[in-house]
Amino acid sequence: MYASSLSELSAPKKSKSFIHILAFFKVAKENFEAAGVNDKVEVILGPAIASLENLHPEEQFDLAFIDADKESDLVYFTHAKRLLRSGGVIVR
Repeated sequence: MYASSLSELSAPKKSKSFIHILAFFKVAKENFEAAGVNDKVEVILGPAIASLENLHPEEQFDLAFIDADKESDLVYFTHAKRLLRSGGVIVR
């Protein structure tokens, strides 16, 4: 969660952060607000895979930062690749 907070501080555009655990969700919201970036980040509570499946391919990103369960890496990578703009970067 600390890494995502740092990435949001440097993000020039709006971003999304997917958090599955309610306690972490609340802390993330508080941290983003304290850092002054809560207007730039949408924090989504729930399983990231389900949320990613619902994102339309036209909603593209420049950067995908994957910090999740290792067992699902291929699924996250596949969604990240689908949602990245040409020249986008995936960080794991």
